[in-house]
Amino acid sequence: MITKNYKAFIKTVMLAGSSIVSLLPIKNYSGDNYYLLPTFSSHYPNTADYNLRLSAGYYGIHVGSGTTPPTENDYNLENQITSGLSGTSTFSYGIDNDGNAYMHVVLVIRNTSNADITISEIGSFQVVRASSSQFSTGSASNQYVMFDRSLLPQPVTIAPGDYATIQYTFKTTEVV
Repeated sequence: MITKNYKAFIKTVMLAGSSIVSLLPIKNYSGDNYYLLPTFSSHYPNTADYNLRLSAGYYGIHVGSGTTPPTENDYNLENQITSGLSGTSTFSYGIDNDGNAYMHVVLVIRNTSNADITISEIGSFQVVRASSSQFSTGSASNQYVMFDRSLLPQPVTIAPGDYATIQYTFKTTEVV
């Protein structure tokens, strides 16, 4: 599910190039409140990352074992998996038949632990520039925010030493 963070990010895009002032609220991966800045340099947020990441507080694709249905208020996975996996990802972009832009990620994930690991949720985290106070024109920092959280249609259990492939498509059809 597309989060409020993503919706605020899209709304902030129209402010790029105007006076740099923090306006719309977001929550970082820890649940801390920040305010987005319309700062679109060559580094932020243009360096989107869709690689598998196991470290909290980093941008990319994160996986977890949570089962609670996603909401737009989510700012982190319910139960992020932070060890025992390695992986590679390939991604492609396109436009579907209805004119909606999408990004498609194929994750090949290997269980490097000695026990089964079950993945049931996936999230896309990206880096944005934000301030700790609204209407600020100064002191910004990089904040890692979740743009999407989805439950897999069926959990994927990977035995020790085995691989699994998870396909994840991030598509926006409407921003409200």
